[in-house]
Amino acid sequence: MLAAEFLIAKRTPETLRVFTSNILGQPWQSDSDDAVQPHELMSLAEPMGLDAIPKEVLWLTSGVDCQGDRLEAVTLGFTATDDWLVLSHDVLIGDPLQDAVWADLRDFLAEKYPHPLGRQIGRDMTAIDAGDGRMMDRVLAFCAGNRDLRLVPIKGAQGLGRPPLTPTASKRARALQICGVDGIKTRIADRLSRRQAIRFSDRLTENFYLQMTSERLVVKYSRGRPERRFERIPGRLAEALDATAYAIAAKAAINVDSVRRSEELKGHPVAPVMPTTIPSAWLQATSQPRY
Repeated sequence: MLAAEFLIAKRTPETLRVFTSNILGQPWQSDSDDAVQPHELMSLAEPMGLDAIPKEVLWLTSGVDCQGDRLEAVTLGFTATDDWLVLSHDVLIGDPLQDAVWADLRDFLAEKYPHPLGRQIGRDMTAIDAGDGRMMDRVLAFCAGNRDLRLVPIKGAQGLGRPPLTPTASKRARALQICGVDGIKTRIADRLSRRQAIRFSDRLTENFYLQMTSERLVVKYSRGRPERRFERIPGRLAEALDATAYAIAAKAAINVDSVRRSEELKGHPVAPVMPTTIPSAWLQATSQPRY
């Protein structure tokens, strides 16, 4: 029984961490602080991409990071066993305060790709960084005006205990979600250090890998207490890492199970999704006006 649980748990660093701590009662020894080198990740690249999506990919998401002169998007594929496949890193040049680059982003996010199971696959969700106060109105307007693309505006927040997405209490930006980036980056670091459950397309450039390894998890002391936080390596950009984290956060907003998605990609008919709230026939009857 224990051996069977271990075989299931070791599929990802996250489940292995829980198994080691809760089932075995042993301290978790993380390798995520070890320096992962870009060339080590490049050597793991596989022949895949948005033009050659592996059969096991059932969901696609993108994360978009906004910069002063460009938008950077990372697109991930996800499998039923929660493997993450980095399929593309795209840079759209243009001033995000102008319309042109947003039109380019819409065209890009609306693309669909052939899937080995027979049908086409598109993005299930895209998370766009609205954390820059200068860009927030633009991002919120873009998301509100393109609901067919299934977009979620996000703002990153530090803190390892935060969930991937949490609704904001802001009256100004009701659609905005708070993204727990530190927790996601910890998961990324675990997978990178163990070379497990995260895979890379051979279309990715060296610049992507430099950015993916641009931050380190360090321990800082605040008021005498140790705090784990991510620090940028001087001289490195991190847009690709941030966009990857946003794409992972976007997966948390998808509510389609693997069996249903597999049938959809095969072109098989599937039953309509049942509403989460079923109206009461009695309430409907009693709500009719009486004369």
